[in-house]
Amino acid sequence: MVCKDFSPLLIAAKSAGAEALLSLPTPADTITLMKQMKQLDVNFKFIIAMRAPPGDVWFKAMGEAGNYVILGGPGWHYNVPFPGAKELITKYEKMTGNPAEVMSSSVGNSYTCVQILADAITRAGTLDRAKIRDAIAKTDMMTVQGRTTFNPDGTANMPFISVQYQRGMSELIGLPGPDTKPLLYPIPKWSERP
Repeated sequence: MVCKDFSPLLIAAKSAGAEALLSLPTPADTITLMKQMKQLDVNFKFIIAMRAPPGDVWFKAMGEAGNYVILGGPGWHYNVPFPGAKELITKYEKMTGNPAEVMSSSVGNSYTCVQILADAITRAGTLDRAKIRDAIAKTDMMTVQGRTTFNPDGTANMPFISVQYQRGMSELIGLPGPDTKPLLYPIPKWSERP
């Protein structure tokens, strides 16, 4: 369900002097939220939108108003410094004719799953499902998402990836984890932006 009016929440946050916005909206809601923040001149120093739309969609909808928003936890980014990542991007772009920016998160995540499964099958030495599952549980390897291991409950341990939209691009900012650009903080007020 798409929310059409965030103004009561935004006005309350502005009145309370809130300095940060931590959110988990749908992509469409993120666009609505940001547009209404600009209209109401609500200025946060820090914004995380866990499910903001990926690059092209975001900037077609937002333009320069989309800068400074942090997308936490996409899982992967086209600039990660892990072995095999650059080669994967090159192959993806050659095969699809599309820039990796648009769907790079699903490309890296999917490829990591294949890396882990292939490694587990090799270590198990069989296609027996139980033995493959046991091998996956013992995974400790470098993937295109970084060093990957698993907890006893099956959840994965790997570097946390954060990006911030800067000058029309999603940049890897490392909160924590690897980075290619420093975090831009605090966010300038709407009246101070170009």
